[in-house]
Amino acid sequence: MKKYTQEEFDAFEVDECGYKSCPTGDYTEIKSFGEWCSFGERCSFGERCSFGERCSFGEWCNCEFGEFSKMFTIGGFGSEARTTYFFLLTDKTLYVSCDCFHGTYDEWINKVQETHHNSKFARAYLAAGEAVKIMCEEE
Repeated sequence: MKKYTQEEFDAFEVDECGYKSCPTGDYTEIKSFGEWCSFGERCSFGERCSFGERCSFGEWCNCEFGEFSKMFTIGGFGSEARTTYFFLLTDKTLYVSCDCFHGTYDEWINKVQETHHNSKFARAYLAAGEAVKIMCEEE
């Protein structure tokens, strides 16, 4: 796994939404995520969360939508091949962060259909979303 330096991280481009898209890798050397990097308005990773070797988003982790119990990602989807994040909140609500979109799962479905209609991108996003919903089902 590639280990990124602060210099490499600082050189990542900021997209039209104001976000840095970070490829998969080891970010343990990064000391500052900078003013253009945001995990959300009310984001808190809490004292028991870590971006270390065995990174875990478990109990006490929060995202811009609230406290979450599970996080899923899919990458390489859509016309820009970016990463989509799904957050299962502790109240069982599913939220999505995808490019400039941030909202509920149902709002995301509507946005995918509005943006991509019935293209291969829409079909891939919707299939991935269904897989995430299955993973969120109670045992």
